[in-house]
Amino acid sequence: MNKDLLHNKVIREVLGRVHSGQYGVGCKLPAERTLCAELGISRGTVREAMSNLASLGVIDIRHGSGAYVCQIQRESIPSSLLPQDFNDVTISDILIARKAIEMAAVELVCKRITAASIKELRRLIECMETSLDNLPLFLKYDMDFHYAIIRAAGNRPLEMAFAAIYEYHKYSMVFTSRHPSDEETAMAYHRRMLDAIERKDVADATAAVSEHLETMVEMAKKSSSSRRKKVK
Repeated sequence: MNKDLLHNKVIREVLGRVHSGQYGVGCKLPAERTLCAELGISRGTVREAMSNLASLGVIDIRHGSGAYVCQIQRESIPSSLLPQDFNDVTISDILIARKAIEMAAVELVCKRITAASIKELRRLIECMETSLDNLPLFLKYDMDFHYAIIRAAGNRPLEMAFAAIYEYHKYSMVFTSRHPSDEETAMAYHRRMLDAIERKDVADATAAVSEHLETMVEMAKKSSSSRRKKVK
C-alpha cells in the first residue's frame, strides 16, 4: 500500500473511533508509537495523519502532552443559529440544513451561471480527482465546490447562511467520508451536478444535489446506529 493510502488509513481509523464513541470529546489519543503498533504503520505516516486531523479540527495537538479529541468549533457560528445543547445536533440535522440551502442555490445557479463560474467548478472537480488519495485535501476541494455553487447563485442571504454554519458543514463532511468508496461516490455526484448546471437543467441539477446529500444522510444514520449499538 502506498504512503498516501496508509496516511488515509490512519485518518479513517481515528475518525471511526471518534464517531463510534471510543474516543470521546477531550479524550487523549494513544501515543504515536501505540497507533503505529496497532495499525502496522510507520511513525512518520502516523505523525502526518495526526497533523491533517488537526487541520480538519478533529484533534488538538498539545506539544509535550499529546493529541486530544476536539469539540466542534463554535467561533464562526452566530449564537442565534446554535441549538441550546450543541451536542444534540446530529449529522443528519446538519445535512438537512445543507440540503435546504443548496437546493435553492443550485436552482438559481442554473439560471445565472456564467462561463467563469463553470470554469471554476470544472477546476475544482479536477482538483478533487487528483486528491483522491489525500482525504483532507479531497474534503477541502469538495467543500470549495459546494461553496462555489452557492456564490454562483448570486443570492447573498443564501451565501451568508452557508457561511454561518461552515463548521457544521466541515463536521458533516469529515464524519460521512469514512470508507475508500465514499470519494468515488461523491465524485460521480459532483460530475453530474456540473453537467446539469452546464446544460441549465434545473430538474437534474436539483435531483443530483438532493440524492448526494440524501446519500450522506443515510451514511450518517448507519454510523449513528453503529454507535448506539456500541454504547449499549
